[in-house]
Amino acid sequence: SAQGHAHVHGHAELALALDAQGGLYVEFATPMDNVYGFEREPRTDAERAHVDQVNATLTDASAWLDLGRAECTFEPGEIETESDHGHGNLRVTLTASCEDADRMNVNLENLFTHFAGLEEVDLVVLSPTQQQGFELSPSSPSVRIGR
Repeated sequence: SAQGHAHVHGHAELALALDAQGGLYVEFATPMDNVYGFEREPRTDAERAHVDQVNATLTDASAWLDLGRAECTFEPGEIETESDHGHGNLRVTLTASCEDADRMNVNLENLFTHFAGLEEVDLVVLSPTQQQGFELSPSSPSVRIGR
């Protein structure tokens, strides 16, 4: 794909970038199949309703992204989809401001519950002082970032 994301079923990438003022930028990228159950434009009213519901979930960070006691307030997110040779990828971007980013934990339990097709999420956390990488899964859905 244009972004160079690997297209792997069951797999997603999540990036959290934090600035010194507590501003947070979130990007979640995954093949559409993992969240919609198919990788093409929806064809029926039922499929369209399903896509709308999934999009509503993904753009509402509180529905799937638990950042512990960081006290982050999110803006509504945005979704982009791109299809290429029968492969569809989805990208969600979210921004937030966090009162207490030092106490951030990342828990994706709700994400794995909502989307049974997801088996693994590669998490990258960037801040002014560090860059960390983690692999999260349904059996190990959370990681402590802060203190």
